[in-house]
Amino acid sequence: MILFYDLVYVPRDASEIELVDITDNTGQVTATAAEQWQRLDNYIRKDAYLSSRRGDYVERNGAKTPWNHELDMKLEYSKELKNGRSLSFSFDMLNVFNFLNKNWGRLVFVPNVVNSSFSLLNFVDIENEQPRFQFNIDESEEPFVIDLQNSRWRAQLGVKFNF
Repeated sequence: MILFYDLVYVPRDASEIELVDITDNTGQVTATAAEQWQRLDNYIRKDAYLSSRRGDYVERNGAKTPWNHELDMKLEYSKELKNGRSLSFSFDMLNVFNFLNKNWGRLVFVPNVVNSSFSLLNFVDIENEQPRFQFNIDESEEPFVIDLQNSRWRAQLGVKFNF
């Protein structure tokens, strides 16, 4: 039985995986098993980790997301006033890299099983004790998503009066 937490076997070739034709509501074949294998094979080939695991199971936490690069900064100016009072002005910026270039500072994460729209293989059924799958993703699709909120630069101004 294949459970959602089972580690995935990366097939060496088409003989090591049973793919099932994908059909639409009218029963027309939209993707044959052979076409799915070509897309799956290309997907595995372009991924350095998956291609290194051909003919073997993936390791738990073996694949990694791209490295996240984020730089935050704070500028502050303080002025001492009379009677031990002080006045401070501050400027905080989160994700300075994204402020410098809209393509920098993108933060990515892998969503959990519940809210993820990515599934490398879709389990169909078991026939003759052999699990059968469908591969229905674009070869360029990634298993991680960009955090749209935290991938943007943000800034705030602050004023502090101590008395």
